Amino acid sequence: MPNDRSTMEIEAAVGQGNEAVSASVSSEPYSRYVLRYLHEHSTARQEELVDVVFGAEVAESDSIATPANREPVRFSLRNTVLPALDERDYVDFDPDEQTVASADVPDEVFAAMGIDE
Repeated sequence: MPNDRSTMEIEAAVGQGNEAVSASVSSEPYSRYVLRYLHEHSTARQEELVDVVFGAEVAESDSIATPANREPVRFSLRNTVLPALDERDYVDFDPDEQTVASADVPDEVFAAMGIDE
């Protein structure tokens, strides 16, 4: 994905004083993909985010896209990534409706990811 910075660059940009932001952005690439996508689109269906994250993962790894590789991405988003982002109030995730909307992402998170507001 364009302008996707490495974990080390993000940690350095966020700084040592804000561990919560550093952990939420840098520890999970899927979170970065989701937040970047929602920064540009504000709302998405869960399956749309699966496509985005899976596509980014395949592109980075030069692997072959198969349904078998896609399912772990879907599982991770639905059960781990989106609920964690929702808990931090970065997104509004409705698992019943399978929708996600951008919520209150701190500016320093986007800055750390190399996204200009």
